Amino acid sequence: MYNGFILKGSFMHKILIMTAVLFAFISCNTENQNGRGDSMESPENAVAYYCEEFFKSAPPNWNKEAAKNAYNMLSSRAQKNLPVQIDVLSGRLALFAGVQDIPDEGFEIVGLVDSGKNSAIVETKWNYSADLIRDTATIRVFYLVKEGGKWKIDAIR
Repeated sequence: MYNGFILKGSFMHKILIMTAVLFAFISCNTENQNGRGDSMESPENAVAYYCEEFFKSAPPNWNKEAAKNAYNMLSSRAQKNLPVQIDVLSGRLALFAGVQDIPDEGFEIVGLVDSGKNSAIVETKWNYSADLIRDTATIRVFYLVKEGGKWKIDAIR
């Protein structure tokens, strides 16, 4: 009986360790520096993540964590050149994006316009209610560079 208990315990211990190792392996392979489980290896995903976080950082939400996430998606050059006229990070991000209001109807990734090994251009459509009424669209073009193996926003036009 005693030997059977040790074998059971040893077997259960091995299963527990294997499960923990498997879980750790899966977690390491699905997370990235932004905490997202999906891949940030494509320029389109990087732009989508930036837009989601930037929009959450603006009023009325004022999500400071989202503003930091959006800021971290900027290239080192863009971070250095971020306008300093405004103390609030979300306001500085708005000046960088060249907007006063975030799109109240969301955004769409139109597509990858150009892509090289270390640079890419992604076109987006920012949807405002007024645009829907006038049947127009606000186009924002993102210029990205690769830094440390990750796509970063270098400019928005």
